[in-house]
Amino acid sequence: MKKFITVLLSLVLLSFYPIDAYASSQAKPDNEAITDTQLSEIWLESEKTLNTDQSIEGEFYSTTLKLNDKTYEVEDTISEDLSEVNSKFYKIEDKQKIYIGSMVTVLNNDNDLLNVDIYENGKIISQEKVNIPTNDVKSNNLNTNNNLNPAMYSASANSANCKMEYKWSNPDTSYGSTKILKYTTGAIIAVLATAAGSPLAAGLGNLANSIIQDKIPLVYTKMTIWTYLERSSCSPIYPHWIPAGKYKYHTKYYSDKNRTQLINETNYIDG
Repeated sequence: MKKFITVLLSLVLLSFYPIDAYASSQAKPDNEAITDTQLSEIWLESEKTLNTDQSIEGEFYSTTLKLNDKTYEVEDTISEDLSEVNSKFYKIEDKQKIYIGSMVTVLNNDNDLLNVDIYENGKIISQEKVNIPTNDVKSNNLNTNNNLNPAMYSASANSANCKMEYKWSNPDTSYGSTKILKYTTGAIIAVLATAAGSPLAAGLGNLANSIIQDKIPLVYTKMTIWTYLERSSCSPIYPHWIPAGKYKYHTKYYSDKNRTQLINETNYIDG
């Protein structure tokens, strides 16, 4: 009998427990930081627009995302040496930006391979090796003398009676490709900047915008490099040429392996 009364009292007490309060205690706050792989899913599944009026070429990029009637914004900051891209994700509610997490893309250049690691809220979610054009082609096919004494050449070149001549070398060409779909705008630009020879290559922002608008999953590159050459009529190796410390890059980006569907192209002079 006592056991029956105890059970009955328990049922009576439960009937007075605030059900709404219990349900709300289980609900996840809407502005809680997103974890696991949700940020990458938002990026992959959303419609994207580069905010050109808020972006700073080669440094900072703002991208608006639309997904399931929700609006997000991603702010990408690119390090000066292209080794890291910090991507902060925000949810837009009532014109307020609510921080929901971050992704960090780490780039490590290893000759003609670029190691790209992506972290989401501190957890690594992707590791890739990207095949990029190599800048080594700029030293190929030059008619130079490896035994030349630099001091001897400099002395002869600076003589008032010596004629200096300059020209661009014949072009050298290198090819590369990269899976681009999972990268944020800043990461796309950092990878393509490496392929273009410098983050200052003109047109990278527009190129990234074309890639994300058309949802291009894989980009193929063709980079042509010219080396600026010089020679002195008084040089002990005349008429041979030597590099003058300036290089010209022209990079084309394609959406197909045969490189017939041009997305865009960039130009850059280094030196």
